[in-house]
Amino acid sequence: MKNRKLFKVVSILTICVFSFVFMGCPDDESDKTETKKQGEKDIPDYNMTGTYTFTKTGGDCTWIFTADKNYQCSGYGISGAKTGTWSSKGNDVTISYSSSAGSTTISGEEVFTVKENGNQVTLTLKDDSATTSVLLVQFGLVAKSVVLTKTSLS
Repeated sequence: MKNRKLFKVVSILTICVFSFVFMGCPDDESDKTETKKQGEKDIPDYNMTGTYTFTKTGGDCTWIFTADKNYQCSGYGISGAKTGTWSSKGNDVTISYSSSAGSTTISGEEVFTVKENGNQVTLTLKDDSATTSVLLVQFGLVAKSVVLTKTSLS
């Protein structure tokens, strides 16, 4: 009886030592850092690509956002076509612009929060300190929030 117990103990120890020596230790997962909080999901960037119409009293403005991160807007209240670049992070879209008025050039960027509802997209300025007059010159906007209607994918 004692021999059987001793045999079992020796067998178990042999298996453990064999496993440890030949198979190694499991990876220590504790040293890996997570960039996301628990339960947090990846937020994809907002894709503004497409042609949009902004309607205001007196006429329409057309905005074209291309996949290569450029945009152009033209139409009512805008002299010539205005161009710039755009980028996105989550539901925030940053629009960069440069606008000349005579010998003065105004350049900058504004960050908008995007809210989508069917084929309509509402852009709301994220920073209240943005100069509305600059946006008026650049985009023909009249408010800190504007609704664009998507007319095609471009």
